[in-house]
Amino acid sequence: MAATCRFPREAALEVAELAIDKYYKEATAVAKDKVALFRLAWDIVGSGWGGRQELYERFFFGDTQRMKSMNYQFYDKEEATAMVARLLTPPQDRQRLRWPDRYRPVPAGRLNGR
Repeated sequence: MAATCRFPREAALEVAELAIDKYYKEATAVAKDKVALFRLAWDIVGSGWGGRQELYERFFFGDTQRMKSMNYQFYDKEEATAMVARLLTPPQDRQRLRWPDRYRPVPAGRLNGR
């Protein structure tokens, strides 16, 4: 579902100043500044320029599906598989589950190199 955003043009700001002040005024900003901000936001997200910019950003590094599959293929999964194996191994004789060194909580006295 889409909706059209309509904001007053510069010429309308001069002609209908009282009505615009009434409906667009804010506690910390004047109506003219608020309308300018809305117009800028619309240019970024809703105009043709914004759409082209978004597509450029999305495909700058290449095809997204290919990049996802390459990242998955070459990612080091050893730590994740070791964690799953550790979690699936039942503890022996009421032994507590051991935290990996990487995620072990740091004692309060040893924070910031103290």
